[in-house]
Amino acid sequence: MTRKWTAGRVSLSLAAPMVILLAACSVQSKGDAAIPSAPATALAFAPPAAAVSPGVTDTEIKVGIAYPDFATVQKYIKVDHGDYKAAFTALIDKINAAGGIHGRKIVPVFGGIDVSSPAAADETCVKLTRDTTVFAVMGDINADEPLCYVQAQKTALVGAPLTAANYSKAKAPWFSYDQGGDKAAAVLKILADTGAFTGKKVAVVANSLDQNAVRTVVLPALKNLGVTPAEIGYLTVDTNDQSVYTKGASVFIQKIQAEGVDTVVVFGATTSQFPTQVAQTSYRPRLLFTDNNTAELYATSKDNAKYLPVLAGSATGGLVSEFTDPGITACAKTVEDAVPAARGLVVDPTTQPNGAAKWGIATGIACDDLTIFKAIAEKAGRTLTYESFQQAGFALGSLSIPSLPNAATYSRSTPSGAIAPSLYTFDPARGQFAPVS
Repeated sequence: MTRKWTAGRVSLSLAAPMVILLAACSVQSKGDAAIPSAPATALAFAPPAAAVSPGVTDTEIKVGIAYPDFATVQKYIKVDHGDYKAAFTALIDKINAAGGIHGRKIVPVFGGIDVSSPAAADETCVKLTRDTTVFAVMGDINADEPLCYVQAQKTALVGAPLTAANYSKAKAPWFSYDQGGDKAAAVLKILADTGAFTGKKVAVVANSLDQNAVRTVVLPALKNLGVTPAEIGYLTVDTNDQSVYTKGASVFIQKIQAEGVDTVVVFGATTSQFPTQVAQTSYRPRLLFTDNNTAELYATSKDNAKYLPVLAGSATGGLVSEFTDPGITACAKTVEDAVPAARGLVVDPTTQPNGAAKWGIATGIACDDLTIFKAIAEKAGRTLTYESFQQAGFALGSLSIPSLPNAATYSRSTPSGAIAPSLYTFDPARGQFAPVS
């Protein structure tokens, strides 16, 4: 049973928190500016979309499918999502066999993203939007990648982490079921409801590139919960010199240990490195991650296996996949019937051991994205343009997302679906994070 957090039971620091900018071994401290009174997660109304129909003919709708290609990193990390091409193709074939969308067939154009290459995401974006004209793009797209599609290339997007900051820059329709970094505020509230901050001394750590997100989302959310961080650390990452991060993290860890910090909120990309730095010391604060995807990626990395004890007691939050829903079981059957290699493997990925072929991930993303796209495109009618697609999405209302237990709600003010995240805790026996029922 969770324990409801109450403001009177949280140990607060009356002084303003110190912000530590860490680069190599140098430490610069300065007083933090005023923290906004509320997280900057409210979505600005999108401007009217144009009445254009890229990739649409009388008989077909071309859609781009972006997906991660793990081939170059398999020897370093145990990640296998199944076959994205096969999963999307099987589900698209089923839609097309039933008449498509208002008589038009969906034609997929695939673009793999080499996860070992910093330039690969932009290269795939260009391939799917310039080299080929598509109506919309969907698939497994990371938080820093959507703007290439909806801003630079003015191409509609379905899925991908939709934050208020990025949505305000979109120049094409965008609908999702993932609030990206903005969901950190809701995750912190869930953690607070379990008593995670009660009587604790808290620090916040993030990548130096995430300072704005911390200031506009994380700190206001903590402020609303009555939590004042004792320290806030922004760690610099130098891709050419790992020691820059290591030295900065070491300084920060020594400082918060000396301060008596027993709980650390870990935000964003620094999740992939900070636990390892803590594990190499005798210091064991409780680590609370604001995103379950990055936390799970850390836990399943082969290189991090010896550091997993540092995750004891850690928790996070995110969307829970529900593989008993009729929608996802139907998608699973479609993929398994069409792809012999997937038979028996399209199951809840949280029930599988590290290193297993988790076809449930590729199938879940394909099923969810296509469900949203099909629902909005059908509501838009035969005259499918960005204008009609956007208006249809704003008027869609409640929609059951197959792999998620809670329905999304789509409107002009909730293009991300407004689905509340759930609590995850680290399971040391399985070496991964699991949702709390």
